[in-house]
Amino acid sequence: MRRILPRRRAAETFNPRFWNQPFTVTVGFYADGTPGEVFIDGGKTGQDVQSTARDAAVVLSLALQHGTPIEAIRHAVTRQRLRRGCIDSGGNCRSPANA
Repeated sequence: MRRILPRRRAAETFNPRFWNQPFTVTVGFYADGTPGEVFIDGGKTGQDVQSTARDAAVVLSLALQHGTPIEAIRHAVTRQRLRRGCIDSGGNCRSPANA
C-alpha cells in the first residue's frame, strides 16, 4: 500500500557531480524523517542522462512510498552484499575496514 506524503514537508537539496555532469537532487521527507520522494535534475534538456536520472527518481520515489527499505534499494542498485565478513562488489572481496 502506498504511503502518501503530507502536502507540506521537509526537503533537502544538494548538488552532486556525476561523470563530470552537475545534478540537483531534492529529497522530500515524511514527518518522521523517512525519505519519501526524490527529484533529480541534470544534464541538458533532452539528453539521455537527464531522462534516465528523472526516471530513476520516479521509480525510487514509488519504491520508498510503497515501503521498500533504503537498504534493499542500495543493495539492488550497487550490487554489493555482505559475505563472510567482507564486502563483495562485482566479485572482488575486500575487508570492510578497507571498503
